[in-house]
Amino acid sequence: TAGRLVIMLLSLVLAWSVWRAARRVYGDAAGLCALVVITLLPETLAHGSLVGLDLPNALVFLAGTLAGLEWFRRGTVRAFLPVLAWVCAAFLVRFNAPQLLVVLAVLAVLHARTGRLANPRATVGGMLVLPVAALLAVGSWGELRAGLTHPLVVPALRLSLTTSLASLALLTLTGTPLAWLLSRSQTRAARWLETALQLPVVMPPAVAGLALLLALGRRGWLDTGLPFSTSAVVVAQIFVAAPLYVQAATNAFRR
Repeated sequence: TAGRLVIMLLSLVLAWSVWRAARRVYGDAAGLCALVVITLLPETLAHGSLVGLDLPNALVFLAGTLAGLEWFRRGTVRAFLPVLAWVCAAFLVRFNAPQLLVVLAVLAVLHARTGRLANPRATVGGMLVLPVAALLAVGSWGELRAGLTHPLVVPALRLSLTTSLASLALLTLTGTPLAWLLSRSQTRAARWLETALQLPVVMPPAVAGLALLLALGRRGWLDTGLPFSTSAVVVAQIFVAAPLYVQAATNAFRR
């Protein structure tokens, strides 16, 4: 009974938040449609009698996103504090909370491109503070000190820096010409290619990893022997980042 009451309360708060956000941005009809959708979601119905992490996770993500939009609009420290609190709560609720940081970063870039970012410098500084604060929220200074002094930290940082620079260079050299061609072409093939490039964005991470393994693994279609190598990290980074880069570059070229 107690578990059901908790999940009912979280469901009501989540439904109210979705309705309020959709109504505020798109109007009364959109708010009603959003309320109907969130009410009939399979996750909401399936977990109606269980204490799970799905609804708290969704609630924290929605609240963090709304707080981020308000922070981008105002650009004050007072507006940043709720964002900091919700990000820390997201890390306490679900391990995949770094996705919230990605969402906030994308929203910040979109606001900056449309001129709706009130304080760009403060936004950049705040985005650098959020991951550190979230890590401190789920750990302690002792754990942080022990982690930074671990002998594997420097090799891991070196690997991340090397693969990031390599994927950035390859993506810039190949994605820029592709984006230019897509922006200039109006053929059906170009539109299909542009749609296919967005598949990694909507594909679950587990499915994306399995697809790369089946395609490039030792017993995959191409049998490249890439798995568990530095090159595999570069391929995975390009696979994830290419849709975002190509789409942004295509839109820029069309202007």
